[in-house]
Amino acid sequence: MKHLLIILALFIGNAFSDEVSQKENLYSDFSVSCKTSGKVTQGLLDGKSSEMNIIDDKLPDSQKIFSLDFFLSTLPGTSKITLRNKETEDEEVFFELTKYRDFPLRKEWILRNNYLSAGNNLSELSMKRYHKNDWQLEIIQTGLSSKGHDYVTIFHGNCMNMPNDYEKYLKKKKSFK
Repeated sequence: MKHLLIILALFIGNAFSDEVSQKENLYSDFSVSCKTSGKVTQGLLDGKSSEMNIIDDKLPDSQKIFSLDFFLSTLPGTSKITLRNKETEDEEVFFELTKYRDFPLRKEWILRNNYLSAGNNLSELSMKRYHKNDWQLEIIQTGLSSKGHDYVTIFHGNCMNMPNDYEKYLKKKKSFK
């Protein structure tokens, strides 16, 4: 009876430790520091295009420092990319992918060694590696201003020293397929 209890205790302990280590492998959470290199907003009203300033725009202005915070899941579940303005501490979750696929216009995420892309119905983010761990960023947002203008904002950034956590995440993701 004692031996049975000891074997049972060892089995349950190993099962629990495997579950904890598996949970650690399911998620990656990291940030990369970036600097705005350009931002332009064009509005369109009655067939006429013009540059605009959007008052509630949370994208940082030119030459400002910001961070992209990544929370990535290796399994179907929640993943998100948050842009955090380091001066104002404003943050905006731009891209969130949930396990529920009930949005017909939702774009898929593409995550590769040298390229990543994420989007939703109003915004698209893409990043391309241009040198070692340095990436160029482009965000395109569309919307409707308070004055009735359709608008599009094109935002560029330079993200330097992307942590190795991104590549580790890609390796983890492949192992869970």
